[in-house]
Amino acid sequence: MAFDRDAALAPVQRRQHSVASYPQLQHVGFDRHTIQRRIDAGIWELAQPYVIRDAGAPITWESRVMAGCLSTDGVASHVTAAVLHGLDGVRRTPKPDITIARSRESSGPCSTWRRWPARRSCKSPPTPPCG
Repeated sequence: MAFDRDAALAPVQRRQHSVASYPQLQHVGFDRHTIQRRIDAGIWELAQPYVIRDAGAPITWESRVMAGCLSTDGVASHVTAAVLHGLDGVRRTPKPDITIARSRESSGPCSTWRRWPARRSCKSPPTPPCG
């Protein structure tokens, strides 16, 4: 029986609001040519650099957060993290807060690209990653 790449990818996309990173796609057997063919055919669309979304899936706030995290190896932070953790009285911001390592800093669709130090000296646990 042949390995079904789409079946292997389905649980990843369910967990990640219909988005997946190129490394995740390659891990289940998609090469860059197949990825590009699916984008060209309209099956997938580019959500962020090196992150795809199922073309038929709705674009939600959560999918935008996940795509931003996957694209930068970042983590949801600040107000975005509070919303994802269900804290009372915190509202979603139009653009998510994502913290990234200094070496990954770039411009993008998030309202705040804060530096996430490569070495953490705080004693409290970090915000869980988006992936």
